[in-house]
Amino acid sequence: MKESDLRDAARTVVLGLMMVAAIDFVGGWLKERQLGAAAVQLAIAEFGAGKLGIAWSPPDTVQPTTKAIAGRALRGAAMGLGAAIVLWIVGFATHSLSAKLAMPPIQELVVGLLIAIVAAGRDELVLRGLPIRILKKFSSGPAVLLACAGAGMARGWFAEEASGSGLIVLGCAGVALACVWLVDRGAWMAVGANAAFMFSTHLFGVSFGQRPSAIAMGAVAAAAVAWWRVKRHE
Repeated sequence: MKESDLRDAARTVVLGLMMVAAIDFVGGWLKERQLGAAAVQLAIAEFGAGKLGIAWSPPDTVQPTTKAIAGRALRGAAMGLGAAIVLWIVGFATHSLSAKLAMPPIQELVVGLLIAIVAAGRDELVLRGLPIRILKKFSSGPAVLLACAGAGMARGWFAEEASGSGLIVLGCAGVALACVWLVDRGAWMAVGANAAFMFSTHLFGVSFGQRPSAIAMGAVAAAAVAWWRVKRHE
C-alpha cells in the first residue's frame, strides 16, 4: 500500500465530508422547498464529484452520446422498477402495505418524478460514488459493497433516525446500487435505478412494513450481488 494512495484517500474523505456538510446545510436551509433543495444539493454534489474525480461514465472510454447515456439510465430504471415490484409483492403478501387508491394529480406526479431524479443523482454521487472513489486504489470488490452499505445506513441514521429494520433496508439498497455502479463503472445506470425505485415506492401515499421491506430489499441485494459477480468474471 503506497503512502501516496493513503494521502489521496484521506484527502478524499475530508473533501467528501465537507461536501456532505454543505449538502446538509442547504437541505436545512431550503427544507420547505423540496425540489429546489434537491437541485442545489445535486449541484454541490456534482461540483464536489468533479473535484474528486468521481465519474458519471468510465474515465477510460470515449465521451458517451446522449443516446448511450439515456440507454444506461433506462436500463437502470428497469432494474429499479423491478426492485420496487419485489417490494410491492412482499408488502401485499404480508399484508403490510397500505396505499391510497386515488391517482395523484399529473402535476404532483411530474414534480415527484423530478424530485426522484434529482435526489437520486445527489445520493448516487455522495453515497456510492464517494465510497467507491475513496477505495479505488485498495479494492473494487466486497469492501466497496460494505462501504456503500455503511454510507447509506449512516446517512439514514443521522438524517431520519431510522429503526433497525429501516437501516437494514438502507444497507441492502446501498449494496444493490453499488453493484450497479461497479458493473456500469459510472453513475448513470445507478441514478436511473434509484430514481425509478424512489418514484415507484412513493406513489399513492404508499407505506410498507419495515420487516417485510427488509426481507424484500435483502432479496434484491442478493440478486444484485449475484449479477455483479457474473458480470465481474465475464
